[in-house]
Amino acid sequence: MTVATRPSTPIVQMPNLPLIPGSLADPICWTTPQALYNEMFQRGVAVQGTTLTGVIYQDTEPNAVDRDKVWVRTSAGAPVFPPVWTYFSGLGLWLAKHPIPAGTLWAFPYTGLVTSIPTLDGGANVAVTDLTGPFWEAVATLAARVPIGAGTLPSGLVLGVGDTGGEENHALTVPELAPHKHGLTTLGKADATGTNSNNANGLVGYDIGTAGALPDVTDSTGGDINDNVVPHNCLPPYTALTFLRRTARVYLTQPIA
Repeated sequence: MTVATRPSTPIVQMPNLPLIPGSLADPICWTTPQALYNEMFQRGVAVQGTTLTGVIYQDTEPNAVDRDKVWVRTSAGAPVFPPVWTYFSGLGLWLAKHPIPAGTLWAFPYTGLVTSIPTLDGGANVAVTDLTGPFWEAVATLAARVPIGAGTLPSGLVLGVGDTGGEENHALTVPELAPHKHGLTTLGKADATGTNSNNANGLVGYDIGTAGALPDVTDSTGGDINDNVVPHNCLPPYTALTFLRRTARVYLTQPIA
């Protein structure tokens, strides 16, 4: 019987190859976590100085070569309003976003000149867009009014946002007067029949409440005589000012003084 045999495979020997150490610029492994953190920080600083995440601190507008950085505007080293500016190449301008969102409905009191409102915070007295116009406007609905928080008064009256009420002057009605009486003083002493009699001083007196006597009421007095009503003032002590709210303008387009 013939047995098939597997042909033998020749053994090929590889020549000796020299091992060359690596030549990377930075180490592959760090001996401690702190070494790794240091490496990451150093690389981050290097990137920050050459990309759009760079920051430059100075009082004056940066040069053209620094327009790829964020400009933190300062005055003698201290940040000023608004501090953060970025260069928008589409307009060729440094832009800063107003810190209070555009269109904010809450109001704040202002005691300056009304004519200065359009130019507050570097605004301009022109039509409002994202880049032009005033940043603030007077709240007309609060002119000559005292603001009050929405809610429920002790009386139970519910005040909703936008509700109005109150009055500058108010004329008291009879139900609003406190209960009271007026006393009567008679002059002299009346006799039993109700006729007048003279006392020692010659004054005439009357028997109140008997037949023929004078009515036991006093004359009217106060501001309503002959319908000449004089209302009393309801205003608390006050200081007049203007309430402002943000317009729809978003950006400042140039630094303000």
